[in-house]
Amino acid sequence: MISRIRIDGVPMPVLQVGNDTVLRAALREGVGFPYECNSGGCGSCRFELLGGEVHSLWPEAPGLSD
Repeated sequence: MISRIRIDGVPMPVLQVGNDTVLRAALREGVGFPYECNSGGCGSCRFELLGGEVHSLWPEAPGLSD
């Protein structure tokens, strides 16, 4: 499955493929996205969802929430 993610300030949508995370998809496309742990533990990569759905790969991640 391929999803298009629009990020404020980024002119083109970021393509997310399969079970790729939003963070990995953004970094692959060259978008400067903050992160420290790359797993959801620290919460540095948190964002605000304006539309659509998110399927969490780690629902109990201490740094992320609904």
